[in-house]
Amino acid sequence: MYRILSIAILSLLGTVLSAQNAVIKKYEVLPGNYFKHYGTSLDLDLKLDEDQKIIGRKGLLTDGSLDYAPKTGICYVFWRAKPEDSFISFNLELEKETEIGNVEIYGSNLSPIYKVVKAAVETSEDEISFDKAGEVAADDKINAQRPWKLTIPCNKKAKFLKITVWGGENNYLNVTEIKLTGK
Repeated sequence: MYRILSIAILSLLGTVLSAQNAVIKKYEVLPGNYFKHYGTSLDLDLKLDEDQKIIGRKGLLTDGSLDYAPKTGICYVFWRAKPEDSFISFNLELEKETEIGNVEIYGSNLSPIYKVVKAAVETSEDEISFDKAGEVAADDKINAQRPWKLTIPCNKKAKFLKITVWGGENNYLNVTEIKLTGK
């Protein structure tokens, strides 16, 4: 019995250590459509200087918090935008090249005007050429949940990742956290 328990603990520890190896060094957020300036005031992750100019990111995407209610995390509005332009892309640089098992994306639908449609991940070793690594669609069950989670199987080695999450046409899209699990 103790042998089984110790094997289970070592297995869990190995998973945790693998996940800890996938450390996000820095990231940038790129909303998809030209109306993105409407949503800038909803993006709580923006670091501003004393003149209210954007100077970087606070790190909400990687801080471990999954909910910022009653407000949002990284949120943009996609009014009058084509569905294919209603997305947020996250360009991540990892501390070192890592074998990524899964990409977990978290968000929150604060009302019926919030929606997530699908998400995709691409990987790169040089930040120049990216290879598609996985994609997952959200269903009505996901959109009925206030906090939602999408898991994209990746199973690729990468130093850089591009994660894109699409919202619905004429909707808000809110992403609160991205976690990378090791293989």
